[in-house]
Amino acid sequence: MKPIRVGLVGSGFVAELHMHSYRRVYGVNAVVEAVVSRGEHVVDFARRHHIPKVYRDFRDLLQDKDIDVVDICTPAVVHAPMIVEAMESGKHVICEKPFTGYFGQPGDCLPIGRNMSKALMYERVMEEMEQTRRRMKASSSMFMYAENWVYAPAVAKSAEILRKTKDKILFMSGGES
Repeated sequence: MKPIRVGLVGSGFVAELHMHSYRRVYGVNAVVEAVVSRGEHVVDFARRHHIPKVYRDFRDLLQDKDIDVVDICTPAVVHAPMIVEAMESGKHVICEKPFTGYFGQPGDCLPIGRNMSKALMYERVMEEMEQTRRRMKASSSMFMYAENWVYAPAVAKSAEILRKTKDKILFMSGGES
């Protein structure tokens, strides 16, 4: 099976969780080929996880022809622009949750949560999501959203059963032998 070559964006807590998952993924040969992060700890992160390439600039990772999938493990404030840029560069994307949120704009009165209208924050988030969705749809790349256990084997198997049977699962039990 041809490996899926992953470029990890970020080297913090969430990136550690994703590395843990890549070591345990079933049925796919996923290999983390590169990591990009601005912090000095990225070199140690790459060494600990045996990642051969280290980048300091996101665009350098996107230009790497050996990378099939970009896994975004950064603060949520940069998720949407990174998703779009990666997909427009021809990379498939996995993005950690949340997809986006309202993180403030110049001129917002701080603290934002107390001084901004929740309706306005919601409206701005929905606008950003719609703009991002349009640009994602125009790309030929795939987008995968890393939401709590959605790719876990039990969840994937449940989805497969639902698709094939076109019916409800009333009870499901399993064990390892």
